[in-house]
Amino acid sequence: MTADALALLVNDIHLQGGCLVREGWQTVLISSLSAALATQMAGLADAAGLSPVILDEANHDVDLADVDDIGGPYRLSLTKPAPDGIPQLLTLKGFDDLLADIGERAIIHVAALAAPFETLATVFVPWDADAQAAPPLPSPKSPRNLVREYSDVRLAPATIGLWLLRQPMWLERDPVFRRWATLATRQCLLAIGNELQDSPLSIVFKGPPRGVMLAPDVNANVDETLFTAVQASAQWVYEAPTETEMRHPLLSAEIARFSSVDGKLQADPAIFRPALDGARLAYDLGLSKLSSDTLKMLTDLRKSVLDEATKVSDSSRQLVASVATTLSVGVGLVAAKIGANADGRIVGVVAVIATVYVFSIVWAGFRALDLQDNIRDQWKSRTYGFISQESYDDLVEYPAKKAAAAYRSVARICLYLATAMIGVIVWSIATFP
Repeated sequence: MTADALALLVNDIHLQGGCLVREGWQTVLISSLSAALATQMAGLADAAGLSPVILDEANHDVDLADVDDIGGPYRLSLTKPAPDGIPQLLTLKGFDDLLADIGERAIIHVAALAAPFETLATVFVPWDADAQAAPPLPSPKSPRNLVREYSDVRLAPATIGLWLLRQPMWLERDPVFRRWATLATRQCLLAIGNELQDSPLSIVFKGPPRGVMLAPDVNANVDETLFTAVQASAQWVYEAPTETEMRHPLLSAEIARFSSVDGKLQADPAIFRPALDGARLAYDLGLSKLSSDTLKMLTDLRKSVLDEATKVSDSSRQLVASVATTLSVGVGLVAAKIGANADGRIVGVVAVIATVYVFSIVWAGFRALDLQDNIRDQWKSRTYGFISQESYDDLVEYPAKKAAAAYRSVARICLYLATAMIGVIVWSIATFP
């Protein structure tokens, strides 16, 4: 708890302008300290295991017992222990400065934090508390891919995961959480607009009508109602990465509807709640329309498969009829050759023509089946990519393959019969010249 006491003291003195603070991930430097403050902070830091080093105005190390008013102002250098390699944040100034550099850090210990809270990307826990990283979630889409900017410096957050809570909560009396909530509200507003304008930083929501909202002051504490409303809005937009591009313009258009006659918008929770309701309704209606279109496409797909199966069945019947005719011709030719002693050359030519006719029908059928398979492979990903492979197999592949298999079986039988017919005719010509 000594680290918490030190953090509260430093935060309070810094807020009053009584010291300067510069914090990094490994060290903290507190400067412009009086002898009394340097002594008090060094004692707390030593008890917290922060390895304090006191430096006087001449930049010389000073023992705690030698600190007096003559050598001031003093600087206090602290080294964080970072147990188990988990990073630590001691001061609110460091909290402000290092949040943008948080990177892939999944857990952070924060001094003077009363209770832990979890964002989509990071877990913030009290200084001495045990914690485990939260299970990873799908990475939200970057707001920079959705928000248009015109300044040289990107102002929209690179990632939204750090600024969205996993579970809604509010810690009224926790200065660390309140500070994070203020920063998160500002970043979420930057992430749900259509455009950002600089000098002053403004968020543009395109409607129509077009609305412009000034970004909240980074030093003004946000209240619970605004924080909750903005969190809910940003959560809805970014919770499903595959749907973000559809939801983002819907919400921004709904927010723009609340702009005044001169095109100005206020960061007011009374705006965000109905805007979110309107965006959800528009999204649901869009899904209903999409579902209707999908149902029509599935119906067309089923009709297409049935038409193909019918064509294959017709081809099978045509093939059977042609073979029956050919076999009749073959029987007649054999009878003519044996009974009437017809010219063998004429009988042979007619038999070859009939057999070629059967083979051509079989070949045309196989070519038609291959063409249908190629066409299905080409339009599957373009037109019916939303259907899972398992469903597509049940709806299309299995019926088509079953019909094709039936045709191929009939075709083989017909080819065997035609070949046998040729053999019989050749035998009759050879036996009865």
